Amino acid sequence: LGADILYERRSALTLLDSALDKLSAEFAAVGKATEFEMLKDWLTAARGEIPYTELARQLSTSEGAARVTVHRLRKRFRELFREAIAETVADPGEVESEMRHLASVLGSGV
Repeated sequence: LGADILYERRSALTLLDSALDKLSAEFAAVGKATEFEMLKDWLTAARGEIPYTELARQLSTSEGAARVTVHRLRKRFRELFREAIAETVADPGEVESEMRHLASVLGSGV
């Protein structure tokens, strides 16, 4: 693997970790650290892979409420990831293209 690819992958993972840490802190600040721990593994799962029935049982809620909770968690994670990327680009108009680039770097299995 080339040094450039490894550097980009490491940078992308650092941004993801930053977003994850902020999201974890947000949940902890409102007394939901345990809920975050139950849900964080589903942040990047494909929709069909998320066991909503099991999550609802763990969260002591309905399946519909579990779906909404996971949706909001994933949405907030994307927002935080976008904010982390925005801090690394010179032009705010570059955020979307940088997000796509980082997603391709992470998804390439490098």
